[in-house]
Amino acid sequence: MFKIFQRIRLKLIDQGNLQKYLAYAVGEIILVVVGILLALQINSWNEARKAMKLENQYLVNISNEIRASLVKLDQALDFNQTTLEHIENIIIHLEEGMPYSPSLDTSFFIYQYSIIPELNFTTYETIKNVGLNSISSHDLRLTISKLYEEDFIFLTNTIRENEKQFYQNVMTQFHIEHFKETTYASTTSPNNYKSLQQNQKYNNILHKLKGIRTYSNFSIESVRKKTAETLNTIEQKINKYNK
Repeated sequence: MFKIFQRIRLKLIDQGNLQKYLAYAVGEIILVVVGILLALQINSWNEARKAMKLENQYLVNISNEIRASLVKLDQALDFNQTTLEHIENIIIHLEEGMPYSPSLDTSFFIYQYSIIPELNFTTYETIKNVGLNSISSHDLRLTISKLYEEDFIFLTNTIRENEKQFYQNVMTQFHIEHFKETTYASTTSPNNYKSLQQNQKYNNILHKLKGIRTYSNFSIESVRKKTAETLNTIEQKINKYNK
């Protein structure tokens, strides 16, 4: 191609046609510039396409991670709601002077425990290390970041710590003194049921635990709602890419 251009230039010079030579030279320069600009445009388009493909993959990965967190949150809510029902069952039996029933042993065992789910941060941390700007939407970046950095950490730290401290500092010692636990049968029976009915400290423990567990569930429900909303937003973005 360049040899052809060179022969044309030499022919015009030999003919002594300066005007045609200058016009040709300008045309050749314009052609080269257009070629460079076109190459740059194609390169820019390829880079943008690669960035979109990478972003889409990140969004697919993090949507899978958030979907798994949603399942864990639902499981925690189901279990904790069950423990609340057992707490209420014990309170009713004790405060209303109802007689002891062996079925209470299941309630005395289960009500002590709660689930604050271990949520996975692996994909989010990977994207964070690469750079959250790989997600093009500013609003979506903020939404994902807030979910992980605030909501998930709040559950993992604050709520779990509340449950853990109450269990370790209050529940454990009281149960050692007043109950006999049969772990393999998942039951706990009181040493003296009638004495337990008249124990104001235990009544206070039950109501305090009910408040803590209710707040835990409220917090999980709140985070679950935000998790579902974030997942929906991500999936809408993915669907746009795949159209």
